[in-house]
Amino acid sequence: MPAPPPPSQEVVQFEYEPLVLEDTTLRLVRLQKGSTEQIECELLHTFFLKEEAFIEYEALSYTWGGSEKPKSITLNGKHMAVTENLFRALRHLREPEQDRILWIDALCINQKNVEERGHQVRQMPVIYRNALRVIIWLGLATTAEDQAMRGMYCFENAMKFEACSSWKMDDPRWLIMWDSVKNNASRVDERALYSLLNQAWFTRVWIIQEVTNARAARIYCGIGSVSTRAFTVMLSLVGIEPPSHCQAILDVMPGPSRKYSWWSEKPNLATLMYKFRDFKASDPRDCVYGLLGV
Repeated sequence: MPAPPPPSQEVVQFEYEPLVLEDTTLRLVRLQKGSTEQIECELLHTFFLKEEAFIEYEALSYTWGGSEKPKSITLNGKHMAVTENLFRALRHLREPEQDRILWIDALCINQKNVEERGHQVRQMPVIYRNALRVIIWLGLATTAEDQAMRGMYCFENAMKFEACSSWKMDDPRWLIMWDSVKNNASRVDERALYSLLNQAWFTRVWIIQEVTNARAARIYCGIGSVSTRAFTVMLSLVGIEPPSHCQAILDVMPGPSRKYSWWSEKPNLATLMYKFRDFKASDPRDCVYGLLGV
């Protein structure tokens, strides 16, 4: 048996400091600026309802992905293992010149502490509601998906010059707007849009409360990003007919789709269970529990 490495070479594993569960406390993670291979983060403790302690943050909505090939990041100067999908998200969300404050369940909750995990899961509607925006991470992009994301981003920029916040999904002015920019935009291929809708994120039951509680949300795929407002409108303009489970989540995304869909009628639990019947969870009970925070 080989000798263990000297103490100076041992990897120091990160350990959580406990949260005060009687109070409205939570952790946030500071994703430190940089461009190197190593991801460096720092945990911050703050409160939900105390203005003097409130820190503006973004909340991540993503799928954990498999844990077969864990990646290593630095958290408070110590080693922390994360899934490959979360590692990729952190790499793409990290900015070269500015730190970013995020709420990420896998980092901000001590997953080994059952009491804390239950407490924080019950607070998730408030966490996502108070976020500046929700970041939806779909994963890495193919070439066609990357082109589609860039085309939708061009459309989103055109939206900034129109007072379109009250336009319904079928308003003809959307098409006029797209016609004015599409010749100078990357191609938005129909197959690429269907490919985006086929991502695992659109099947995970816990994303429902993350999206329904969002004040604003932005979809990231690879290096591209687009607001949910532009994304949902573009699907309609291109003539995409999403699968029923995708349509259900598109209907509740921030933007015109939420404002004028069945969601505006304040659906009860039975309606939610029917609309989101095809969503999955590792524990079947979560298919109900995941809707209680909606």
